[in-house]
Amino acid sequence: ESSPGAWWSAALLDPSSVSEVRISGRWDCCHERLDGWEVRVGDDANPWNNPRCGARQAALEAGGRRTVSCSVEDSDHAQGVMHGSYVGVVLPGTEPLSLCEVEAFGPRRW
Repeated sequence: ESSPGAWWSAALLDPSSVSEVRISGRWDCCHERLDGWEVRVGDDANPWNNPRCGARQAALEAGGRRTVSCSVEDSDHAQGVMHGSYVGVVLPGTEPLSLCEVEAFGPRRW
């Protein structure tokens, strides 16, 4: 099955609430390639089939880090966050996807 670009995905241990995802880029090269990337959260192993978390993102600076909020504004999502078994990063187009680190966080509990 072909996809519309490069992607990375991780399976969570259990279906989980995801409130934000933090992406860290590379220091050594290639950070400009990461322009137009998206975070996706859902139950499909193919991240292209899952809903987007936040907006499409611009390129990171060399070694840069960005946190994407996965809050949703409809009443179908408990706690206003996304839920799924997979967290993915997709990059539409033909550029390779170069990431240093991906961290997913659940809602804070005080």
